[in-house]
Amino acid sequence: MGKVNFAKLIEEHVAAGKLTIQEAQELDNAPRFGLESREVLSYLAGFVAFIGLARVVVAAFAGSSAMAVAVSFFVLGLVVGLISFRLIGSPTWKNRLAEALEIIAVVSEAIAIGISLEQAGASPELAVFFPALATSAWAIVRRRYSEFSAALLLPAGVLSTAIAIPAFVELSEAKNSLIIGAAAVFLIVVGIRPMKLAAIPRLVGAVTIVGCAISLYEQYDGVLMRISALVLATAYFVWATRTRWLVLVASSVITVFFGLLFLINSLVSDSIVQGLLMLVAGAATLAAVGLYARRRATQ
Repeated sequence: MGKVNFAKLIEEHVAAGKLTIQEAQELDNAPRFGLESREVLSYLAGFVAFIGLARVVVAAFAGSSAMAVAVSFFVLGLVVGLISFRLIGSPTWKNRLAEALEIIAVVSEAIAIGISLEQAGASPELAVFFPALATSAWAIVRRRYSEFSAALLLPAGVLSTAIAIPAFVELSEAKNSLIIGAAAVFLIVVGIRPMKLAAIPRLVGAVTIVGCAISLYEQYDGVLMRISALVLATAYFVWATRTRWLVLVASSVITVFFGLLFLINSLVSDSIVQGLLMLVAGAATLAAVGLYARRRATQ
């Protein structure tokens, strides 16, 4: 079932007498996310201080072993994580500060695990895969309770996991695109579920799908394979329009467009004929949309 947009929902509440017109206007004009200027400055100052601390730590351990660096990141993640745990659930800005510290803690632990695995003899790909998988799992567990940490950690962890898989399994470039595309689909599916700042995984997944689709169109020269890919892109478009998420609709439109473009280019080589075929395809699509809209209106 399609998602009802905000404006339509407000109209329905006004029509039902649940809201007055003035209340509806106030809701429509109200900011969706509140941040005080001093809170923003505090985050900026904390970020600058963290960068400074990181540079001091890197300089201090420049001549040390990799394991010493891993232990340092592990201790840093543990300390910051404990502070974050004590602040989680606090009102307003303290809870957001806790989640900012949570991101630092998770990233620090991921770096520590990666360095430790590489020092233990694991390949660089595995040293990326397991920390990224752990980060993804943490973000999935936290997605229903966090304000923004899960939304930021999830795309980074999922895509890093997907990129690392083909690196140590040694798959073809086309299969690499399929795996990354599957990770993008996963981000979109998570992003349409209840989650704070779900727009971030939705956006990352939608953009990634476009890149993977273009890569697949380029790698498969056969007409049959391009038709199959275009059918999948069309199915993605139909599903995206039913969700009514603008970013998904835009992503699916771009995906279908490039699929149609690559298919026509593989069928004919004349530029004029290619343009005519695109014109016919666009006109046919507009006609189909018009007929569908007219039929819905009569129903």
